Amino acid sequence: QTGNAQGGAIRVWPNKGLDLSIVQSTFFQNKVYAYKDGIGAIGSVFFVGYGGPFDYSNIIPIKIEASIFKNNRSEVLNDNMWM
Repeated sequence: QTGNAQGGAIRVWPNKGLDLSIVQSTFFQNKVYAYKDGIGAIGSVFFVGYGGPFDYSNIIPIKIEASIFKNNRSEVLNDNMWM
């Protein structure tokens, strides 16, 4: 594949109508892995991104409650990649 590795379990593009709660969840051994030159890996469990100018005043915060995060990681193959 081409492009960056983002969000091993959940990838979210916030918008005005998004109301997300993560409650009593377990995130175990999620991984993002980048192997091509010039790309990177970010957000072994979550990646929250947007595609341009954004007004955060209209966003409901993501609620994470009573959840377990264990052994999640981001990896890259070469030295010229970013994390």
